[in-house]
Amino acid sequence: MKDNNQTPSIPDISNNEFSNIIRKILEHLPTDSTELKQLTIASQYFQGPIPSPEILSNYSKADPSFPERVMKMAESEIKHRQDMDKDALKADIEMTKIEVKTEALSTIIGQILGFLIAITAISAGVYTTLKGHPVTGGIIGTGGLAGLVSAFIKGKSISKKEKNTISVSS
Repeated sequence: MKDNNQTPSIPDISNNEFSNIIRKILEHLPTDSTELKQLTIASQYFQGPIPSPEILSNYSKADPSFPERVMKMAESEIKHRQDMDKDALKADIEMTKIEVKTEALSTIIGQILGFLIAITAISAGVYTTLKGHPVTGGIIGTGGLAGLVSAFIKGKSISKKEKNTISVSS
């Protein structure tokens, strides 16, 4: 035997589709007041892990343990989100540490290689001068020394800009 008191399940539909369904239902209602029946349509929703007290009360009618289980589930969800946030923060901190170490290593390697290039250029200038080409040797040696000095000055100005950027954003 079919239970007429069951509420039919309505799939997720848009407001426009819902309005069209209501309009069709109203078109088929009898106009004679003796045949007029009451039609009640209600829609209710909640957002978040904890439903309204009214919904929790209805859950307890189905099973007395439901409200407690829903609350435990909500608490578990909140703890899970907090743990995920903590893990993401820890990962960000670790990545920042790695980036700082990588940048420091890159700076040291750049300084060493720049120093070696400058020493090589100065040595080549001295060698060329000793072989009887003082103008060419002077140009080579001065170019190496100028490159070293300009790299040092440029590195200092970039470092100051980075410190200003860090202090402004902090």
